[in-house]
Parts: sequence; C-alpha cells; structure tokens
Amino acid sequence: NRQLHALRNTIGRSKASVLADRVRLINPECDVKLREEWLTSEGALALLLEEMEGEKASFAVLDAIDGFYEKAALIEASVRLGKHVVTVGAAGGKTDPCALRISDLALASNDPLLARTRQTLRKQYAFPTGAVRGRSSPWGVHAVYSIEPPPAQKRSDEPVRDCERFGTACFATGAFGFAAASALVTAIAQEQQPRHLKELAHWRRSREASSGTLAVEAPSTLGGSDKEQVADRVDEQEADAV
Repeated sequence: NRQLHALRNTIGRSKASVLADRVRLINPECDVKLREEWLTSEGALALLLEEMEGEKASFAVLDAIDGFYEKAALIEASVRLGKHVVTVGAAGGKTDPCALRISDLALASNDPLLARTRQTLRKQYAFPTGAVRGRSSPWGVHAVYSIEPPPAQKRSDEPVRDCERFGTACFATGAFGFAAASALVTAIAQEQQPRHLKELAHWRRSREASSGTLAVEAPSTLGGSDKEQVADRVDEQEADAV
C-alpha cells in the first residue's frame, strides 16, 4: 500500500474523493476542491486560472504527473503565471528514502521522467539552456528526485509507467511526498518568487514580445539557445538509461 488514505473499506472508490475526505477529517476548515478529470497539455493554463480565481492566499502548484508532456505543460503554465511550482520525479522501483534530493529542475539528475520533461520545456515552450556541463542554469522550478540507481528491468516494446514496471513502496513514495511538501511550504513561506524564476519569466516574456527578426538574448544566468543541442543530448542519454 503506497498511499496513506487507501484502506480495505475504500477499495473501488475514487482516489481523489477518498483523499478529500481524509483532509476534511484532519481539519474540517480546509477548503478542498475536488476535480476528477484528466489534465491535458492544452488545458493546463486554463485549469490554473480557474483554480486561482477568487484565491486571496498564496497560490502554489505541486506536480506529481506521470506523463512528461502534461508535466511540462503544467510547469510552463505555473511559470507563465509567476507561481511557485514543485515537480516530482519518478518513484517506481525506488526503495531508498535517504537518496532523495531537492534541487532545481534544470539541475536534477538520474531521472528519465524529469529529463524528458526538460527536453519538452525547451523544445515546446522555449525554456533556456545554460552551459554548466551541458545542463541548464537554474530555472527556479524545484524538483524532488532520487539519485538511487534504477533497478534492472526487462526490455519491453509496450509503453508502461515506472510503477507498473518496477512497483512502488510506501516508504519511498511517502518520502517523495514529504520532500515535495517541504519544498512547497518553504516556497510559500518565502512570500516571493525565487530569483531564478523571476529571471526565467522575464526572459520568456521578452522572447515572446520580440519580432521574428529581433533576437532576444537570454540573461547570462540562464544561458542561450546555442547550448540546446548539448543539453538535449545529455537529457536524451539520461532518459534512455532506464
């Protein structure tokens, strides 16, 4: 059992509704909004705008999506709106909770899901690339991932998720959740956008505002597009390692 709210008497029920019930039991004053729907790449920005409507308190995003296209879209929407976002890497096959790390998404390693997400952010959403050993300079997007080596597996032609190939363990997935919550609460408590996130948002706005003939250079802390091929090769090798 990898989820605290999953019990024998909840088998067959919607996971989202069971989790909402548990939150309300912990604190009835919590304002829980239940949405049982798929998040799509096309609908990520609209979903965040709907969730932000009428919110007066700090707004932040915790991403635990399995698909890298949707993952990238949610991160891009969060950055576009200037909101804190924490993304979580793959937990399938991980067994060592002490191997978790919290770092910038641009610098996260040993995680094929996050590597594919970075590629998508650069190719589809014009995220910049730096020149630190082929990796980007910090983007201001926190990532939770494990440096534990991936387990051996049998190759398959059928596309499957890591949790289906490797299985998951509650002592690992729970640690991922606690680490992500820690990063998100810390970001909210700071009450300001991290410096790198501000720079990233500013650079992307400048790029979008530029004409087709006017090239806008990225800030030196973020790097430029001339390093994209190097970074893509690094992420391609990492994504194919599992």
